Amino acid sequence: MIDTGHRHLYERRLHRHQESAILRAVSDNYLVATGTGSGKTESFLYPLVDALLRSPDRDRPGVKAVPVLEWLRDLLSDPDCRDDLPRGATEWTDPSLAALASRLSGAQQIVLFATRIAGTDDAESAVATARLLRDLAERDPTRRIFIAAAGKLPLSVSELGTADLEAVEILAKLEKTGRLSVFRLPPDRFTRDLPRLFAQGSDGAMALWNNEGDSPLLAGLIGDAPYLAANLEHDIVANLFDALKAGQLVKNALTSILGNVRVWDYPAGAPRNLTETFAAMLDNTVRLEIDDPFLLKDDRARRALIALLTTLQKDGASFEYVALTWREKYPDEAGEGPEIQQNEMKRLLLAAGFDPGIFNMRCRPYRDRRAFHDRIMRARVGPPGPSSRSIQWDLSSGVGNLMDSSCEAKVYLRTE
Repeated sequence: MIDTGHRHLYERRLHRHQESAILRAVSDNYLVATGTGSGKTESFLYPLVDALLRSPDRDRPGVKAVPVLEWLRDLLSDPDCRDDLPRGATEWTDPSLAALASRLSGAQQIVLFATRIAGTDDAESAVATARLLRDLAERDPTRRIFIAAAGKLPLSVSELGTADLEAVEILAKLEKTGRLSVFRLPPDRFTRDLPRLFAQGSDGAMALWNNEGDSPLLAGLIGDAPYLAANLEHDIVANLFDALKAGQLVKNALTSILGNVRVWDYPAGAPRNLTETFAAMLDNTVRLEIDDPFLLKDDRARRALIALLTTLQKDGASFEYVALTWREKYPDEAGEGPEIQQNEMKRLLLAAGFDPGIFNMRCRPYRDRRAFHDRIMRARVGPPGPSSRSIQWDLSSGVGNLMDSSCEAKVYLRTE
């Protein structure tokens, strides 16, 4: 692999230990022990790639398997090999929020550590997390919940995505009762040994660790590869409380958003009062943008969008321009491609009496790293110029569920 006549492909020479390892890989096993960042990965990765390229069946389609040593797999998953876990921590093999709630049933104080609270792209997980904390607080009026975070506090509505809004609303109401408090911790206090969750009660103290220390709290409490430790030793408990005390209590860290958001909560079966919800658009000229990953997904979604636009237009909204953005389906996902979706939407627009010329349709590729999860309606209301206003509504479950009265739906109007 070294002497292939393609040395110019390398931007630098191999380190001595890399070259020795690669040469030895032809016929022998070896162990490389050098400092961090010295290129140990290349010492085994290059020979693996070389072996795959030299394989006689390299041209056969399909994934080429590379064996993983079982002892190495076991070593990496052994809690005794993780220096951030206390003695006695064990892997949680059947985790669930229901099981976590049961474990926390006797806790009087629950502390959650997260570098930031919001920023998730999974609304379902965020709401489940918030509801768990709310239910724990409501079941025992003496129980207190603390969140220690390093992000910007108090939270601002402008920093929240659609997936965050409902969960933060739940936590904000809990904070308003005094049962939840938020502390701001310096970023350097978030070391790897801090658990995601720590709880103390009359029956002792327990903690939960996972490998997602940098993920937002609302992304989930359990995460991947969770470990539990019960009956924590006194010095560990003291250190965790010291970490919390190092923070600064932030008053109204979450409740400040409640005054900057108006909410329409439509339970399943409830009629939709779109005239009130979107009153700012009515009797005005409107340049509208709708972002929803599933906006033109299928016939149901497209007809829901037509129904929304028709209702708004009948109530007095005069559309000058409408931009529709949705996401391309994944390769393993059944359904229509972007061209069919767009053509079908144009057909429905014509049938409903709209001018397709004022519509701009954009389908984001599923590979797009900026692929979105939020479901948003943005409107520039009024004639062009300084008197026009920009307004944003967040649709918790998209246009489809908003227009289907058999489904739950929430709409948030940002007033900040």
